[in-house]
Amino acid sequence: MPEDRPSAEVEAAIAEVLAAERDALAAIEAARREGEEILLGARAQARRIAERGEQRLARLREAAARRIRQQTEEVEAEIARLAAAAIDSPADEAAIAAAVAAVAAELGGAQTTVASHPHPLPRQGGRRADP
Repeated sequence: MPEDRPSAEVEAAIAEVLAAERDALAAIEAARREGEEILLGARAQARRIAERGEQRLARLREAAARRIRQQTEEVEAEIARLAAAAIDSPADEAAIAAAVAAVAAELGGAQTTVASHPHPLPRQGGRRADP
């Protein structure tokens, strides 16, 4: 008569398969948790890297802005220095006008002297028109 009940060997094999399945499911769950931890760690590291990048970028922007401000101040100071050196006062204008008048008078006197000279000016080649 056939037995309705599996043999001890079959029961042992079934128990072994069920134990392996439990072990496999536990290993899968452990791998899933480990994967999640790795993913969380990678995300945290990515956030730290992004934050450091933003901090570095902010420092670079601040340094560039400082350099631009400094260069702008230097240019503005040079403009102010040049503007101060320019002729802006009436005293400077009067001194220049006096110098121009003196040069004009000197040139005017030289032309008068040449025009009143009894001999004509030499022609090209240095010869006089007089015989």
